[in-house]
Amino acid sequence: VAVSSHVCARLADGHVACWGKNDHGQVGDGATKNRTEPVVIAGLDQVTQVEVASDSSCALRADGSVYCWGANDEGQVGDGTTTDRGAPTPIQCDELRWVSTDALPEPLHSQVHDFFRRYRSRL
Repeated sequence: VAVSSHVCARLADGHVACWGKNDHGQVGDGATKNRTEPVVIAGLDQVTQVEVASDSSCALRADGSVYCWGANDEGQVGDGTTTDRGAPTPIQCDELRWVSTDALPEPLHSQVHDFFRRYRSRL
């Protein structure tokens, strides 16, 4: 899955690799150095789906748990803070329905991500 700044891919073995711009930790390797080659995200396995937004990323694991990382200035990581997260952070929620926006054409894809980023706390 790609956006203008970074890319993440679910690997066949259930791990996730990301690369590209990393100023907010959106690659998920614990650093803020841009990555020109894929980096396998440590500790993140059994992933069934991965999504990226402009400066953050999330992964859904086979057990239903969700991990997010990257820019968090507006709470987009979902951990109850506004602190950027450079590594996958578990997200706690009572009930989660994963919605993929991959099939949506641009600019609708970006508009949906922006909507959820702005209104996440109200949902």
